[in-house]
Amino acid sequence: SNIGWRAWFLLHCWSVELAGYFTVRGCRGTAISRDEDKMFQLDPRLQADTQLLGCFPLSLLLLSKDANYPWCILVPRREAITEIYQLEHADRRQLLDESCLLAETMATLFAADKINVATIGNMVPQLHMHHVARFKNDPAWPGPVWGAVAAAAYSEELLVQTATRISDALTPLGLVV
Repeated sequence: SNIGWRAWFLLHCWSVELAGYFTVRGCRGTAISRDEDKMFQLDPRLQADTQLLGCFPLSLLLLSKDANYPWCILVPRREAITEIYQLEHADRRQLLDESCLLAETMATLFAADKINVATIGNMVPQLHMHHVARFKNDPAWPGPVWGAVAAAAYSEELLVQTATRISDALTPLGLVV
């Protein structure tokens, strides 16, 4: 299928940039000046289970590869942080701003009945914040999404459509792709 250059880039180039280490080239236009930011490394499980959509000033924006739900994850680009309270005050504020922007955008884009936001970290200790668009007819409603049903893989076409839809909505609001 003809998925276009931008969609191909989202699917293929970002994952190359994140193979092992986060690099400045992965999010063009984001200023990385703090030494700990330069050392940031995305957890291998998050790398395997997600598709990078872009970067906010603090966080990577990832799309879960579970097609059962529109599911995004914010990962602050800070080394060795496992809890929100460990972030500096300005970073906590920035994470909340990015989370609210993402949640509101997802609610609008997907006409969700509810947006679940969670930082659990039992399986992946690196601080990451899940944003899951929920619907009264989704496979896990009204319970939590974890373990309710097996993850469903996106088709390449649907992954591109979903990634592009989210990225296009957030780029004018500060997401760098």
